[in-house]
Amino acid sequence: MRSKRRKGSNGSGEVSASTDGDGAERGRHRSAQIPAWIRGGWVSGGAAVATVLLALVYSRGGSPSTPTGAAPAPGLPRELIEQLKKGDQLAERGDHTAAAAAFRAVLYQCEESRLAVPAAAHFNAATTFAAVGLFDRAQRHYMQALEGLPKAKKQRRADVYGGLAIVASKQQDRSKSIELWRKALGQMPRDENFMFYLGRELERVGKHHEAEARYRNAVAGQTDPSPRFLHFFAAAVARRNQTLAKRPLARVLDANAGAKAFHDLALEIADTQPEFAVKYFAVAQKKAKTPTHARAIVYSWGRTLAAMGREADEQDLYTDAVEYELFADPRQRPLFLEPSLLPSQPWPSESVVDRLQDAIQLLESNAAAIKAEWLSVSRDSGLRERFTQSDSEALVAAGGVWRQGVLKRDGKWELTAQSRWPHTYDVVSRVQSLGTDVGEGGQMPKAAVEFSAIAAGSELTRHCGPSNHRIRLHLGLLVPEGTGITVAGETRTWTEGKVLTIDDSWEHSVFNRGDLERVVLIVDVWHPQLNRTTRDRIRSLLGSAGTGVESTNTSQYH
Repeated sequence: MRSKRRKGSNGSGEVSASTDGDGAERGRHRSAQIPAWIRGGWVSGGAAVATVLLALVYSRGGSPSTPTGAAPAPGLPRELIEQLKKGDQLAERGDHTAAAAAFRAVLYQCEESRLAVPAAAHFNAATTFAAVGLFDRAQRHYMQALEGLPKAKKQRRADVYGGLAIVASKQQDRSKSIELWRKALGQMPRDENFMFYLGRELERVGKHHEAEARYRNAVAGQTDPSPRFLHFFAAAVARRNQTLAKRPLARVLDANAGAKAFHDLALEIADTQPEFAVKYFAVAQKKAKTPTHARAIVYSWGRTLAAMGREADEQDLYTDAVEYELFADPRQRPLFLEPSLLPSQPWPSESVVDRLQDAIQLLESNAAAIKAEWLSVSRDSGLRERFTQSDSEALVAAGGVWRQGVLKRDGKWELTAQSRWPHTYDVVSRVQSLGTDVGEGGQMPKAAVEFSAIAAGSELTRHCGPSNHRIRLHLGLLVPEGTGITVAGETRTWTEGKVLTIDDSWEHSVFNRGDLERVVLIVDVWHPQLNRTTRDRIRSLLGSAGTGVESTNTSQYH
């Protein structure tokens, strides 16, 4: 840990609007360096697929003089060209949900009118679809982009293969991903990024010797190799010879990189090489420049220690974080901490719950219809499988299953929310338009609405939500015996048709020791003790959906 006091620029200890200096400021200028034909779909606010694709483009640079968005397509009506540009602009801002809707509308109109779609539009749309988890649709449009590119356009064809490879990896098809990365390298044999990502996939299937060779070639091709490249090369070498590994590892630790670089590297390797990850978390913590980023590092660092079974070290880390005034309580560790709500209680007080009664009664009076809608939709096994969310995997204990039917995430409605869940959508919309205490939910950053289904025998490990500015309402729909949620050491359970009120900024875990699936509807609302001025300030700090720390995934739902 660093000096005892970490404050934002306002000196108050409140959440700072600034971000870690080594990445965020440069990021504001990078979009001008991205080639216009691929720019729209690649400027991301944190989606994993788009982030990797961005890394590939950043390393090559582009023409600063090219205008934003894909070049106008000959033969397309002006209104469709404008819609394509709108999709590009939305994707640049990281609003992939809205961008996907814009691209879908254009592609549908082109299909209906039998208009040719340019390869650039297919590529941007595909990357946006991948960023919101529509992998089949992304795959289809990547292929259409490939068909529209001349064989002489090797760099662009390689980028499309890279997009397809990342989608295959997200779908856990490692052999296909490896094949596609090889095709990308076939187009651009000297591309260090393609070498690196091929190496990552080879390691995942146990081909460590070839992975080491790919890492070596990637590092050799760079005059100033990135810490991430060096680390993976060193780790691969270390499997054969610990002495050989020391030199590249020393270069990593001595690298003149900021907190974000070390934090990202630690996150990347936390699952496979946690002993190295904890060292990089420590380096990142020393370099962190804002309370927000420092909290994010502590969150990730603590989860890694817990996964290693080092619970005593984990608790010492949280105690130190309180001493350094990052948190008020070692059990309450959100990324964003609103000081006007401190001190608080692990379970919301009666006075807080009383001010939420209008929302609670509206949900409870519609519980039977919401439950029926869940049962109806979840009977479709194909649809049901799509409920699984990638960001849940790290929290599910071994052997468990956790499925989520998402209507809203990070303050934004999903494309299919209203059509798939019409009654629930209507009820929640009414909840979030209630009076001062509950309302404005549609304008709340980090707000979620979702069905959360935890299978029998499953458990979600200890974790904290991203902020204390929200209160989480759990409407019990299917609640078998042997289920419960533990918040800061106190366990409670749900009742079917009733709302359980949660402050998920406190450490909590969930278990289902029964024989049937547990299902609740989660609805986030503003903490009723926040006045309008404070809410406006929180909106300005957090935005409608962003966190300001792209590498940290702390938007957990259960």
